[in-house]
Amino acid sequence: MNNNDIHDRSSRNREYYGQSEAKPLLDWLNSTSTVDPTGVGRARVRNLVEMIQRLYANTRSDDADGKHRRSPKVLETEIKRINALLIDYRFSYALDPSQSSSLAWTIRGSKDLKGIDDRKEIDDEEELDPSLPEILAVFCVVALTKQGVLGSIRRCECGKYFFARLPAQRFHDDNCRVVHWENSPERKLRRREKAREYYNLHKSGKVK
Repeated sequence: MNNNDIHDRSSRNREYYGQSEAKPLLDWLNSTSTVDPTGVGRARVRNLVEMIQRLYANTRSDDADGKHRRSPKVLETEIKRINALLIDYRFSYALDPSQSSSLAWTIRGSKDLKGIDDRKEIDDEEELDPSLPEILAVFCVVALTKQGVLGSIRRCECGKYFFARLPAQRFHDDNCRVVHWENSPERKLRRREKAREYYNLHKSGKVK
């Protein structure tokens, strides 16, 4: 085993800042249909993640060179769109009577809060009705944003979400990277060129 192999293995096993905090969000985004049967909740959270990532990426670009590529009005509109998505993710802390301990705390989502006497009824009939797992996923999105690592949440070419350890990382594992490369136009062109070279060499008698 050479030093490069040891380095690669240690890099894969190493935990990066924000990686463990991102796991619940990644598990939910990559979950099966039993958690989010229609997929609508995951689509909403994906949209929220992408909107916040774009906002912060553009803001950092503006700060880096001191130039504002977008007008304050455009920035304000983007922030309003994000806030409009976040407003429906309501929750309440509560004591859970189903637990053995009488002091067991839990979180109730907006769907659970409807019809409960200790909270005002929701007047807007058009609002979202997210499940508790979706609300917790949004909590995770906000927490990762505050940590400055939401940009590390990416979607692989295969559709799976993962935590990017490097700025240029596009794939969730090496196998997926190899599969994508083997099916890329560049790789197909290279194979055709190699096949043509071999054919010409064989035809000339230089290769049997």
